[in-house]
Amino acid sequence: MIKDSTRTQLMQLYDFLKTFKQLNGYSPSYREMLENMNYTSTATVKRHLELLAELGYITFNQGKKRAIELVDNEGSSVVVVPVIKGFDPDLPLLDKNNVQSKIAISKDFFNTESDLFAVKVEDDLAEGLKIFNGDTIIFKKQSYAKSGSVILAIIDNKLSVCKYEKAPGYYKLSYGKDEDAHIFDTVRVLGVALLSLRTF
Repeated sequence: MIKDSTRTQLMQLYDFLKTFKQLNGYSPSYREMLENMNYTSTATVKRHLELLAELGYITFNQGKKRAIELVDNEGSSVVVVPVIKGFDPDLPLLDKNNVQSKIAISKDFFNTESDLFAVKVEDDLAEGLKIFNGDTIIFKKQSYAKSGSVILAIIDNKLSVCKYEKAPGYYKLSYGKDEDAHIFDTVRVLGVALLSLRTF
């Protein structure tokens, strides 16, 4: 989850990128960003640029010396959501190595645009929850959930979309049927489901 203070810095950096490109016709160098934004290292500049890319505000054009391209999100009616493929527990959930692709979804579906991600279902385990193979589930990244929520968790070392229920002394994760339930002492919640997308 991106801290509010970091998000403020990201938007200030994005505004600087826009202004610099409007004045000069090209994007600033890392050194120019370092000096103008009062960063302490180019590593921080690089990380903030990567976060802006993950949020859909910029892209990187590897064919150019100054490879930053701005994405104009002002007035946009869509939010860009990363699609997770697999999961390395040693990396942050939204690390670029966990992201397979990105999709654009209307903002009308959400009351938040931050910390959203998607997972494409690749099995029929959650049919009891009316979630089917091929569905794309949009999640809000968070580490807690209300009992009865559909969440993304790790079961048997795999990402699993399942129903989360909290009981005294244990947690139950299921695919909508009691016979499919797994009982745990602790559960690592990766996100809470907000929306299911299905194509025909």
